[in-house]
Amino acid sequence: MEYRTWITEALRLHFEEHLPRVVAGRRLGVPKSTVCGMFV
Repeated sequence: MEYRTWITEALRLHFEEHLPRVVAGRRLGVPKSTVCGMFV
């Protein structure tokens, strides 16, 4: 998955579908630390 694609998809999952950051990251196959770092 392209870098920009998973970032926008992670944000969409978190804000539109109200999924926790960790769950959104798991769905996309992105490490927890990477996804959580986006929201800091």
